[in-house]
Amino acid sequence: MSVSSTGRDRELIEASLDRIRSELASVVGLEVDCTDLTISRDEDRPIVGEGVHLSFKLGLLAQGEIRKGCLVMGLEPALEAAGLFLGRSDDDRQLAAKSCELDDEWKEGLLEVGSVFGAAVDVALRDEIGVDVHACSEGCQGVKTNTAPTLEVSPENEVLVGRFKWRSEAGLSSEGFLAVDL
Repeated sequence: MSVSSTGRDRELIEASLDRIRSELASVVGLEVDCTDLTISRDEDRPIVGEGVHLSFKLGLLAQGEIRKGCLVMGLEPALEAAGLFLGRSDDDRQLAAKSCELDDEWKEGLLEVGSVFGAAVDVALRDEIGVDVHACSEGCQGVKTNTAPTLEVSPENEVLVGRFKWRSEAGLSSEGFLAVDL
């Protein structure tokens, strides 16, 4: 069940996505747009759409409690960011995305991209919003069609979910979401 969110919820998600976009542009040279943002508070973990997705897991420390979150996007746009970070070709990316088999270098690149996401969320929440939250990357995992990523949620909390459409300057796109147990 989804419930309405507050203006503060929107502010948290927008600041996080803006910082992620900014960091991707400065660190790997990837310009992306996040459009069609919808915000909700959900009792259940959000489900991914069609195709293979990656969940970049986030660890959060909020008000002395350990919480979790994730940024989920399609495999190919995630590999685009990792490929730019690693200096891999578009052909390499397309082959890896098609086969869904990643060598150790691809995996390391994805972990580095996850670190960028974790740092961006950390800065957005603390510096831009002034929330007493610290965030860091806790790795990434693949998520199959119509399933939910692993996300530990406190039973007393609803999950703050910001759903968006991700589109890079190269035209790679994906539906995605940022979900946090805050």
